[in-house]
Amino acid sequence: HSADAVLIVDPSANSTDGSSLPIGGASANRTQKWAGIAYAPVVNKLYAAPFDTDAVLIVDPIANTTDTDALGNLGLEASKWQGIAYVSTVNKLYAAPYVADAVLIVDPVSNTTDTATLAGFDGNMAKWTGMAFAPSVNKLFAA
Repeated sequence: HSADAVLIVDPSANSTDGSSLPIGGASANRTQKWAGIAYAPVVNKLYAAPFDTDAVLIVDPIANTTDTDALGNLGLEASKWQGIAYVSTVNKLYAAPYVADAVLIVDPVSNTTDTATLAGFDGNMAKWTGMAFAPSVNKLFAA
């Protein structure tokens, strides 16, 4: 949320690394930057939902790099999205609106974002803090 690096957990070795994958770019200077992270197997990368920052955090676990520039310009409003989930049937990620007035849709294949398709929520209240995909019904749920 406010760390300067991505936390890497190796469950087979019962070890953690909180410093070898630093987060750079202008977004790194904010506090409470991202809230939630999900893996997109279609591109072998992870995506974190922007909370107080204006960009989606992209983590490439193979190249061991981060990117805060490719999916930016989402505004510097506070507490936008919290929680993100990958939907395998459409190869996209969806972030739950916390204070934002829309669900954030991330297309990892075209490297684009969409805040217009699923919009119209009250933008002045804390709404949802997590998102999960239920493949049995092909729907996302936020709580």
